[in-house]
Amino acid sequence: MSNEVFISYSSHDSDVANQICAAVEESGTLCWIAPRDVMPGESYGEALIDAINSCRVMVLVLSPNSNHSPQVVREVERAVSKGIPIIPFRIAEVRLGKSLEYFLSSSQWLDAFGDQQLERRVPQLVEAVNEILRRVYDGKTLRMGPLAAPPKSRSILRRGAPADDHVEAEEVIEAELVARRPTHAPPPFDRRSGVDRRRSVDRRREGNRPTNSLAVAGLTTSILGMFTCGTFSPIGFLLSLI
Repeated sequence: MSNEVFISYSSHDSDVANQICAAVEESGTLCWIAPRDVMPGESYGEALIDAINSCRVMVLVLSPNSNHSPQVVREVERAVSKGIPIIPFRIAEVRLGKSLEYFLSSSQWLDAFGDQQLERRVPQLVEAVNEILRRVYDGKTLRMGPLAAPPKSRSILRRGAPADDHVEAEEVIEAELVARRPTHAPPPFDRRSGVDRRRSVDRRREGNRPTNSLAVAGLTTSILGMFTCGTFSPIGFLLSLI
């Protein structure tokens, strides 16, 4: 089975990278991480290229070390050229260097620094990774769109904003739903065509009209009877109609 997640990091941050790898693989998703997955005797560069080309999403462990690492920059550049989604996972407060900023300026990231932030954010990172994979396999997203927001949290991420400044969308969404909810139920929609609706109305009107056929038949019978008996009078006939 091919590795679905490529973990890009500086060797100085190997502890965090391995922790991320273990958490993602515990969820059932395979990762590629160096040097673990470089086979003995295999070219390191070729192994990296093959792993990036075959992955579905890249997790970038962003720190002061990786921010200026030429190797990390090359890995990110390769992923961008292949249209692979990238999730920057920032483990220290650091501004993007110019090289990474060129590729990640529009990306959204997760912040995982501060007291117990790493333990809180790693499960969210795993959730975001698996959500991207579901969308990729369902054909519902472009592979170029980095997604860092865990889907269940429904947080609205500002581009380049720290995670603590994220605006939670639950209340916003609920307020919009309440505001748009109609106070009265609308009438049921009639899916018939206009011609069909007009015919239906005409039939109802016909049903509500009095049946004049019986009255006409009775009047005709009366006139014939008067002629037969010789009692027909035009004036009496007209008076009978009033």
